Amino acid sequence: MIRNIPDDVWVSLVAVAVLVAAVGLEPGSNVRAAVALPLLLFLPGYALVTALFPENDGSAPSALGRRVPENLTTSLMGESSVRLSPAVRFALSVGASVALLPLLGLGTSAVTGSITARTGAITVALFVCVATVLGTVRRLRTPAGDRYAPSIAGWVSGMGEGLSGRTRRESILNAALGASVLLAVLTTGFVLTVPNDGSSYTTAALYGTEDGELVAGNLPDEMTVEQTEEVVFAVDNHHERSVEYTVVAKLQRQSADGTVIAERRLETFSRTVAAGEEWRRSHDLSPTFIGERVRVVYLVYEGEPPETPTRSNADAEVYHRLTVTEQ
Repeated sequence: MIRNIPDDVWVSLVAVAVLVAAVGLEPGSNVRAAVALPLLLFLPGYALVTALFPENDGSAPSALGRRVPENLTTSLMGESSVRLSPAVRFALSVGASVALLPLLGLGTSAVTGSITARTGAITVALFVCVATVLGTVRRLRTPAGDRYAPSIAGWVSGMGEGLSGRTRRESILNAALGASVLLAVLTTGFVLTVPNDGSSYTTAALYGTEDGELVAGNLPDEMTVEQTEEVVFAVDNHHERSVEYTVVAKLQRQSADGTVIAERRLETFSRTVAAGEEWRRSHDLSPTFIGERVRVVYLVYEGEPPETPTRSNADAEVYHRLTVTEQ
């Protein structure tokens, strides 16, 4: 039975391991994005599509031809199940991945209470493994002549046959479909991994901590005046030069219409950040204002801040709202 397992199963399992390893690299790493992004855009959908459509394209008259025996996909499709050409299988894999990733993220957040790159990667890896096992079982139960079992050696030639089509029109449509999907993946990867030389700006983010790991948005919504929470702000230098940053932390109390009615300057932080680098700084937040409309604001300035730092004159800013009680 092991000898009958298709080559793509082993490739998928290796790719899952590579994905988990890539996510473990330093956040913001170009290598991390360049490796993880294509795998995330393909692996989950490919595993699902293979589980749903375990048959090869055989002698179907078109890219989607209905000429296989009754099985699970029969009940899903309402008639004879579907055979997919390699080009269509690839396109569906990418489309299914795009649809699955938000759902997997929501599921991870619902179970763990928050989502990090690591927990998200583990969720995707588990889904891919389960779907791959299910697809492998279904393929092994399919007659050998109808089984989708691509070999590494035949992958390139198989894609060529799928793109060739039975007519000139079908060949053009299949080629355009495959090219558009591939272009979308490459363009997205390029945008996320290659810096835009024409852009020069500063961004800021705010993190909480969980088990020693930074988690975006994992900040308390309620605190007491005697409570102290660790907050980590991050400043990203997207300039092509080093920048000396100053961050002014303020605690503010607002009225019902959002007007600041009281504020207190907490601390001021400074650091020179190299081009393309990120500065992370831990800050112990101990609120002194009491009420339902309290927020902590981190105002980021390139160089010295003005005499009166405000959100309107900051180069970047990030804030978090919370309710503060006496006990």
